[in-house]
Amino acid sequence: MSDKGENIKISLCPIYHERQKRQFCAKHAINNLLQLPSQSSKLEHDSDFFDPIQQTILCQGKLYQHSAMDQVTVKECNLLADVFTTKECNILSGSGDGDDATIPTTNTNDINHDTDKDKNSNHDLDHMNDLSSTTLTLWNRWTSYHRTIWTGNYSFDVLEAALLKRNVSLKFHKASDPIEEDMSSNGRCNAIITIGFIINSPGSYLSPGRHWYAITRLRRVEHISEAGSLVCGEFMCMDAKTGEPMDYHYDEWYVINSSMGNVLRLNDSLCLLEYLKVVEDKGCTILRATMEHLCVLLDGDLSSKSSHDNDVDL
Repeated sequence: MSDKGENIKISLCPIYHERQKRQFCAKHAINNLLQLPSQSSKLEHDSDFFDPIQQTILCQGKLYQHSAMDQVTVKECNLLADVFTTKECNILSGSGDGDDATIPTTNTNDINHDTDKDKNSNHDLDHMNDLSSTTLTLWNRWTSYHRTIWTGNYSFDVLEAALLKRNVSLKFHKASDPIEEDMSSNGRCNAIITIGFIINSPGSYLSPGRHWYAITRLRRVEHISEAGSLVCGEFMCMDAKTGEPMDYHYDEWYVINSSMGNVLRLNDSLCLLEYLKVVEDKGCTILRATMEHLCVLLDGDLSSKSSHDNDVDL
């Protein structure tokens, strides 16, 4: 870096907190985990961040680039649920093994060279609609295990399929298990990193259904200044909303529950492990989420001042 005091300035988007509507908690959990804002929110941000091909994230003090992803919608979840229901109906009726009801998945290599991503995304949804609309009856949809008509209440299969389309995998996790860190391969490309967790909590007397919510350490990057060099790994974080410098600690985690008013900030992995132990003792199921097909832009350990506020609305 030519000027020792000239660091790269990285503008971070505010934490996205999608709030609860009906029984769409699986959809909310995915969007909160991956920090995927709505289309209207995107219009308020820098076009560099919402590039139709590539987007940038900050995770554990490292910058990664990945293929752009659209927010998960109710329409997508409904269609995924109908595809699974169609497959099961075909198997039970003996009309086939359900192979025709294959869920379209995103091909990362294709996306990297596709300048018309929205068209492909709509094509996937249309394809899923074609798979289910001609075979499912209203009774099939009404009795489906994978969703409840109008309210949501999506199954694990729907949640997992929506994540797999975005190159995110889930694995069952025990609170005593180690948190897997960066698992980069081939140098600076094709990295696989732990980005957070999906929690499935048991219901209560007043709310009998189980509830999905997310824990994430992923922060969306809106803009990277041209000053400085990515190679040296020195940068400072700015608030994209205010433009002011902000504190960022590489080991922070954020519990984002759509049914809660605030985001719970966990200062480090020790706090995370304690939190996971508590929710596990309460009967919650823990799923570790890893993101694949990432390109490392900056591989440096950043540790600025850590904020010690445990319950903040970010």
